[in-house]
Amino acid sequence: MATTKTTQKDFFNAIITVLNGGETEIPTTDLVSFVESRIEQLNRKQSKVGGKVAEKRAENEVLKAKLVEILSAEPLCIADIKKFDEFSGFETSKISALLTQLRNAGMVERTVVKGKPFYQTISKEVAEN
Repeated sequence: MATTKTTQKDFFNAIITVLNGGETEIPTTDLVSFVESRIEQLNRKQSKVGGKVAEKRAENEVLKAKLVEILSAEPLCIADIKKFDEFSGFETSKISALLTQLRNAGMVERTVVKGKPFYQTISKEVAEN
């Protein structure tokens, strides 16, 4: 007699049956084990994603600090920013996103000259007024 493998669909259908007050061929202990293993998989997946997000966020904070430092001397456009070693390997969209975050935080101002945006750190005297 061949044994058939219980699929995930079978487990989920059995759980629905039990929740509705019915009986199932799959023992309750097997259903509990199935649910616990799925929860464990979700936790592992979430911890991997959460670690990557935190790592990227920390990396972006370092880059934003460098941008503030660079922009404190004079207004620069993104093309000029990309000439610095720290930013030469980044796409324009990445630098633009970081500058937008700094603008939203009130640390950088954007001015457009002849259709080209320039960015500069907001001086502390202006920010206090």
